[in-house]
Amino acid sequence: APFPIGCMPNMLSHAMVYNRYGYALLGLVVLECFLGTERGFAAGLSSGIVCVSLLFVKPSYCLAGVALVSGSFLIQKNSWRRTLGLAIGAAAAVVAIMALLHFDLGALWADLRLMGSARGAGLSLWNFRWAFLRGSGEFLPLAMLAVLVTAIRDEPRPLFVTCLLWGVGAALLASNAQAGGYPLNALLALILLEKGLSALSRNDIPAARFPAPQSILILLALTCYLPAALGNASGLAYAVADSRRTPASSVARFRQAPLAHLVFYDTPDGTDADLRSNGHIYVNYVNDGVDLIQRVSAADETVFVLDMVNPFCYALQRRPARGGSPALSFNHTFNDRSKPSAQWLFGAADIVMVPKHPASAEPDAAALFRNYLPAIEVQLRLCAESDWWKLYKRPDRLGGCPAANEPSRSTETAAQ
Repeated sequence: APFPIGCMPNMLSHAMVYNRYGYALLGLVVLECFLGTERGFAAGLSSGIVCVSLLFVKPSYCLAGVALVSGSFLIQKNSWRRTLGLAIGAAAAVVAIMALLHFDLGALWADLRLMGSARGAGLSLWNFRWAFLRGSGEFLPLAMLAVLVTAIRDEPRPLFVTCLLWGVGAALLASNAQAGGYPLNALLALILLEKGLSALSRNDIPAARFPAPQSILILLALTCYLPAALGNASGLAYAVADSRRTPASSVARFRQAPLAHLVFYDTPDGTDADLRSNGHIYVNYVNDGVDLIQRVSAADETVFVLDMVNPFCYALQRRPARGGSPALSFNHTFNDRSKPSAQWLFGAADIVMVPKHPASAEPDAAALFRNYLPAIEVQLRLCAESDWWKLYKRPDRLGGCPAANEPSRSTETAAQ
């Protein structure tokens, strides 16, 4: 569904789609660990591949997958074939993904270490307490369902799995930039329902009994499942309907071919961060930057942006410079102590773009300027500027700059 998990279904956005990928992959691990009765080679292979894949979606999801697999070893018999499958699946996934990354283990480790340090510094016990309390209402019917299934099956495993999933869900919610929601609850409700109904089918239950135990299990499972299912379905339906309307002529559009099909609407009631990164403001931010880059640089020159993300490599179809970062978010991928070096971020780039009106939220923009703008101003030379951007180049790559041969001209004259 095309809206961030934990938000209203009509809040359409591409934001944090990786959280949906992460929960979907974790769902496969939950199914393999707690639904099936046969723990063979293929089952282990699946979980091994998924857990490693989650490391490259978001490391916290990988840790959640490892916790689920470890929990499954504690509560049920596991064959040596499953263990072998886990090992081979994990190894195969590591080789495949690292081949894509040219086996640059040093860069991978540095990235994971920085993210772990930055995110860890921003977490506290309060985050986890909030996440547990935030999910208590959603877990109440699930806990009741687990208690009933535990009584029917006369074994503690359903309760253990429910508690494990509550802990995993709370840890993910505490560490994600996610407003709320426990998407795995709906899946666990269906698993518990299957376990309970299969146990009841083997017991001798009087047909005239009312309410029937099967009905109680189904109602509790639906209580856990329907809110998530209906919320996502309504969000998808709203998005389909919204996609069929013709954008108003006043909607700002990107001029670059790779982005021309995207429509960004203004969010007049949004937060400051919403306003910075949506609608005509963000479209102007990108269009103005593209115009400035094309005006003073060759097509083979690489670009770094002192903002959360860099839209210009894709918009201009230019290769990225070595180094950099996929996203620069304060207290998520860097902080004032754990951060990439200036050399790693923009040392290999030919052009560094510094926004006058950053698209990222104020705390992120302030942290980036605080940590990196002084180094940019010392190591690079201001080449040109516009209403939205200042464009810097390395001293040995000043070709194309309006003031390349006139160092004494003022910044305003050079911009003209």
